[in-house]
Order: sequence, then C-alpha cells, then structure tokens
Amino acid sequence: SSVIIAWSCPAGSTSSTGVNFSTGGAVSGSVTLTPSATTTYSVTCHPGETPDSVTVNVRKRPIFIED
Repeated sequence: SSVIIAWSCPAGSTSSTGVNFSTGGAVSGSVTLTPSATTTYSVTCHPGETPDSVTVNVRKRPIFIED
C-alpha cells in the first residue's frame, strides 16, 4: 500500500532536500510513495533548518496456505 509524505517549509526557505525520496527542491509539496520495507523519510528545509523525519512501518500481510 502507499503513503503520502507532505511537507511545508517555513517562510524564508529557498529549497528543500529529502532523504529516501525527492522533494525536487520544492519548499512545499507532497509525494505518494510505496515502500516495500520500513523506511524513515526526512526533509531538510534550506537554509539552515533541522531535518524533520517520519518513519513508515511496513508490515507484510501473512500468506495462508490451505492444505
């Protein structure tokens, strides 16, 4: 299943960078991602902001085999 990561940098920011996904440099936006494993995504707004991060926990659905 997919998740939506959204971000909005404070006034005065000129760009942003993402870890484990691309922000395209935009100071605000959202992307839809389909992680296949538990992943931490983070965004850093420039200039000089501390990164914000979110961890997406991926749980696989069990597969049942009938005899």
